[in-house]
Amino acid sequence: MSSIVQKAGIRVVLLAGMLLGMDQLYRHVLFPRDLAEHTPIMEQVRAARDRAEVVYLGESSNFTFQDEDSDKRSISQFAAEYFPTQRWATIQQGALHAGQYRQLLRNIPADAPLETVVVTLNLRSFDATWIHSKLETSLQKSMVLARPGPPLWRRFQLSFRAFDRKTEAERAADRRAQWLRDTLEYPLGELPGRTVPAWDSAVGERGVPGPDGKRSDFLTSLATQYVKTYAFQIDTLTNPRIRDFDGIVELCRDRGWKLVLLLLPENVTRAGDLVPELPWFMRQNRDVLVARYRRAGAVVVDLLELLPNADFSDQDWTTEHYGEAGRKQIARRLAEAMQPWYPEKFRNVVYRKTTPRIFVNDCEGDKIWGQMGSLTDGRAHSGRKSSRIGKDRQFSLTFSRAVPDLDTNYRDSVAVSFWLYQEDLAHRGSIALEAGGDATGYLWDTTAMHRFNRVQNQWTKLEARLPLWPQLPEAEVMKIYLYNPSEKWIWVDDLRIEFLGR
Repeated sequence: MSSIVQKAGIRVVLLAGMLLGMDQLYRHVLFPRDLAEHTPIMEQVRAARDRAEVVYLGESSNFTFQDEDSDKRSISQFAAEYFPTQRWATIQQGALHAGQYRQLLRNIPADAPLETVVVTLNLRSFDATWIHSKLETSLQKSMVLARPGPPLWRRFQLSFRAFDRKTEAERAADRRAQWLRDTLEYPLGELPGRTVPAWDSAVGERGVPGPDGKRSDFLTSLATQYVKTYAFQIDTLTNPRIRDFDGIVELCRDRGWKLVLLLLPENVTRAGDLVPELPWFMRQNRDVLVARYRRAGAVVVDLLELLPNADFSDQDWTTEHYGEAGRKQIARRLAEAMQPWYPEKFRNVVYRKTTPRIFVNDCEGDKIWGQMGSLTDGRAHSGRKSSRIGKDRQFSLTFSRAVPDLDTNYRDSVAVSFWLYQEDLAHRGSIALEAGGDATGYLWDTTAMHRFNRVQNQWTKLEARLPLWPQLPEAEVMKIYLYNPSEKWIWVDDLRIEFLGR
C-alpha cells in the first residue's frame, strides 16, 4: 500500500513539475505574443506599473476630440500639465467600465511607484444599455489574460472560452428584461411611463417639437434615446457597477493608493430640454454615487453638470465626448482636487485663447484634420503623401474649426489654395464650405474646381477666394474641404486656408 502511495506521490510531483515547467516556458516564450494579440491594453498597464506615480483609467471620454479642436490632447494629458514634475500614465480604451478597471489595476503590485489612481465614474455605465452592451463579450474576452493566476492556466481559460460570452441577442433580451423589471419612482409628479419601455413609447407617440413648433422626428428619436440611457435608479444591492467600484475602493485601500473618482459631465441641459423629468433621475443617481464613495474614503469630483450643451461633441447621441474647452475644464477640476495632496508639484496652467486666421496642412499626416483616411502614398506635390478623393472616398482632408475660435475681424471671405493633380477633367471636384449650428441651421456651398484650373497630368496650384455667409458668426462649426462625388480620382496636397476681412 505504501508503495502505491509513494508511486502516486511521485507522479503527482512529476506532473506538478511538468506543469510548472510548461507554465514557465509559456510565460517567457508565447505569453507575450498572446498578450499583445488578445489583451493589448496590458502594454499600457505595464508602462503604468513600471514608472507612474499617477495613473488615469478611462474610456473614450478621455481621448475623443473634435476635428475643430486646435489642441487635441486628452483629459489626462491636460490634467498632467498641472503637475509637470510628476509621472503620469493613462490606461484607456473605448467602452471600458469599472469591471475592467478593477481587473487591470490588480496587475499593478503594491510596491510599484504608483501613489494615486484616477478612475472615470461614468454615470451611463450604471444603466442597462451599457451593462448589457453588445460589446461586453469582446471586453470580457480581452480581460481573460489579465486575470490573476499562472499564465498557462489563463491561456487554457481563453481557449475554452471561460468568460461571459453571451450573444448579442441574449444581451438584448437581458437588457429588455431589466427595463421591464425595474419600476421607476418619481416623487415630483406622474411619469409618462413607470418602466423604460413604457416611457420610451410614450415619448415616441407624443413627439418632441422642433424650432417651428411641429413634431421633429430627429428630436423625438433623440429623446427616446435619452430615456433609454438615463431613466434608471441605481440599486446599490444589485447593480454590478457598484460591486466593481466597491472592489476598486478596497483594492486601493489595501495597496495604499489614493483614489479619485471622476464623475464625468453628462448633457443634463439637453436631457432637460428633450425630456423634462430626466434631470431629476440623473441628479438622484449622482447623489447616490457621491455619498457612497465619499463615505468609503475616495475623493469624488462631481462634474455631472459642469458643461453646457455646446461642449458636447455628439449632438445626435448620448456620449461623454467633449470638445477642447470641455476637456480642459474637466482637467482643471481634477487637478484642483488633487492639489492638496501635491501642493509643491502643482503649477497653475492658463490657456490663452488664440485666434489664428491662416491654417496649413502638408498632407503628411503630422497635423490632425478630419478625413485622415483620405491620405495616400504614391503621388504628392511635396513629401510622400497627398489626399486622394473620388469613387468611394469623396471627401478630402477636412479643415474644421469652432466659429467662436475664429477672429471676428476675418469672417467675410476665405482664400483656399492647394496643389491639384487631375488625370481626367470628367471628375466633379469642388471646393466645399460647410457651417452650422442651432441658430443657423445647415449651411453648405460648393464651387467647381474647373472654374480655376483645367491643367491635366501635372501638379498645378489652384487658388480661390470665396465669400462666407452673413450668418456665419452665429454658427457653431466651420468646415472646408474638397469634394469629388465621381468615379475619377483627383489628388490634392499642401492645403492653405486664410480667413479674410473686408
